[in-house]
Amino acid sequence: MPSGLKDKNLKENHRSIPPNPGITHVVFLAGMIEKLGRGTLLITKTFRDIGLVPPTGVSSNGATTLTMDSRPIENVLNSRTSHFLDTFNSKEEFTREQYQQFFLEKISERTARNDISVLLDGRWIEKIGDGAFTRYIKKRRS
Repeated sequence: MPSGLKDKNLKENHRSIPPNPGITHVVFLAGMIEKLGRGTLLITKTFRDIGLVPPTGVSSNGATTLTMDSRPIENVLNSRTSHFLDTFNSKEEFTREQYQQFFLEKISERTARNDISVLLDGRWIEKIGDGAFTRYIKKRRS
């Protein structure tokens, strides 16, 4: 992996610097890979979307090995997130700020983000939009 890129960064947007760009381009043209730097992102997203533990990555000697697990994500809700799901109107969208306001702003922004992350991972809520326009809606769990 390029210097400065750590294993944990594989699950975030990152630059792809292939060791042999010529071979990489031929493999791309053959349809064997998608856009550079997106493989681990797509795999992680797919695993999360279907409720499985995301793969873990280990890099050594210029190669990255992903270990894929078929276990479902185990999300244990705390009393705060359970209360929110039981109380909040299932048809309304909400933002992170509104989640904080639901608790009369007695929780920090970081706590709200962590709670929302758990709710997303457990597929209790769905993310709509990005950046400043990010909002969430409750999902029916099957």
